[in-house]
Amino acid sequence: MTLQKELATCNLPPANSSEMITSFRALFGREVGYVSSYLFSMLFPMSERIETLILLETNIDDMPAEWLGPLLEQLLEAGALDAWFTPIQMKKNRPAVQLSALCPLEKAAELRALLFAHTSTLGVRQQEVQRYSLPRRNQVVQTRFGKIRVKLAEYAPGQWKAAPEFEDCQAAARTHGVPLAEVYRAALIGWKR
Repeated sequence: MTLQKELATCNLPPANSSEMITSFRALFGREVGYVSSYLFSMLFPMSERIETLILLETNIDDMPAEWLGPLLEQLLEAGALDAWFTPIQMKKNRPAVQLSALCPLEKAAELRALLFAHTSTLGVRQQEVQRYSLPRRNQVVQTRFGKIRVKLAEYAPGQWKAAPEFEDCQAAARTHGVPLAEVYRAALIGWKR
């Protein structure tokens, strides 16, 4: 009988559940080390999500910098999943920015039109990209500053990443007159409990 068939008869929790690693330890009678973690990941791979998205890019070297900040907000409000600037050097040694926006295919035409209307660019590059992302969930934690939402992602069996919501932390910091970092730490401690 193969190991995978043997494991199937052990009544283990569903693959990728947080209880799986505990069951794996119980089954093999020891802590999961490097080799067994590798074996575990081969038998029960994480369910990362694969998406095909559109990356729009343009280089801008002749536009006032004050106009760029609001443009990112417009792109995000119009459906970009993410948008960012990268400092670049263009011909004639001119400092410039590369504006990038990541979006679903159905939003690409609208965002291209927005780039042409609100920037000095004469051209926009477009390419399909693959994005791998971890399954996410949200949790609300109670802190001494109030309730804070925390985004969670399981990147390996039983191993989690946590990121407190910036807006919640910023609002709590302002309300309580404390540094943002203090609220952020309190949210992470609240999540770990």
